[in-house]
Amino acid sequence: MCLSLYEIGLTNTMSEHEIHINQNELHQYSRTLANRMADYYFIDHSFIEGKDILKFCDIKQVNLFLVKNLFEKWQGETAKLESPYFDFNNPAVKQALQQFMNTLSQHIRVMRDDFHPILSESIREALLLVVEPLSFFRHEINKVIYQPPSEKKYKEISKYISINKKIWAAFLSRVQGVSALNKEQANQILDEVMDEYRTGVEPMQWVLQSFSDIMHLDIAKLLGQEEKQNQLPSIATEKTILIEDAATLPPHPISEAERNSFEISRPKLIQDEPREDSEQAGTLNAAFKTQKQNANLAERFQKAKVQNIRSAITLNQKFQYTKQLFGGDSLAFSDALDKLEQTQSYEEVKHLLQYEYGHRYGWDFEQEDTRSFMELVERKFS
Repeated sequence: MCLSLYEIGLTNTMSEHEIHINQNELHQYSRTLANRMADYYFIDHSFIEGKDILKFCDIKQVNLFLVKNLFEKWQGETAKLESPYFDFNNPAVKQALQQFMNTLSQHIRVMRDDFHPILSESIREALLLVVEPLSFFRHEINKVIYQPPSEKKYKEISKYISINKKIWAAFLSRVQGVSALNKEQANQILDEVMDEYRTGVEPMQWVLQSFSDIMHLDIAKLLGQEEKQNQLPSIATEKTILIEDAATLPPHPISEAERNSFEISRPKLIQDEPREDSEQAGTLNAAFKTQKQNANLAERFQKAKVQNIRSAITLNQKFQYTKQLFGGDSLAFSDALDKLEQTQSYEEVKHLLQYEYGHRYGWDFEQEDTRSFMELVERKFS
């Protein structure tokens, strides 16, 4: 039986101490999902470039952590450049090194085998930030690259946080002005902030559902609550987010007070954009600012003409279309896109969609995925 997030106890007021993530399940799910995402992306690409990392998938927090983890690994590689035979603190050397790094950031290219572990870690961190924010933030402040700790170093993390951002902002305000800040003080301040903001932790329902939309996420198993499943009644309300279709669940009465307490809200978008210096224009960091501006135009151009069907399909859509319309055969879906791109007229496209693919795979032309796919293809000929 599939249970809802409400049934397994994921309410807005649930405290951190009541949630204990299953680390083995977290790592396994992250690796498996990363492998699936990478397979779907790299069937059409030999590598991924910097401009595509920020829009890799529909889960914004995963994309941000991809950038974060890429730059953290980059910092580690840069540190290896230092040598005892040269003065790396010389202003001219520092300026030249910065220009070199900015140039490199405009030419990011990551192959699948190198991208997969970064993606897996980004998925793991995103889930941890949603379910156990204290564990995530504690791990961040204790990283070697942020030692010795300082407000300036910790501020760098802000641009990668879109979920539970208020908690991190509160932490930064507390460490501001603390002289000779050390790791023990930073951890103590974080604990104090979490105690005060525990009831303000953002709801996890929508984010976890976003993961499950791509690949089934067993929430109870992730939280180590499998044994509780058989003890809980089945409920289905309009405010219940289900991991699977809840149509078969028997109705269960729920009080008005419970309905009102179970408020679902989507995670907020980034509030603080990184400063764009003239030296950083065109770099991956500078793309953060452009990304938000583009997001504001998304609805406006939702039905605009597309030049390339394949590039207009998001990774999440690719999962859905392959699963729902092409029997889970990603190669068949890729072949169909190639044929559709080569068509010269809308009449030819309609014939392919209706008689070749629609007939072969038994499409329901009133079904949402079928309609959205056809509408996307039509935009090439609009």
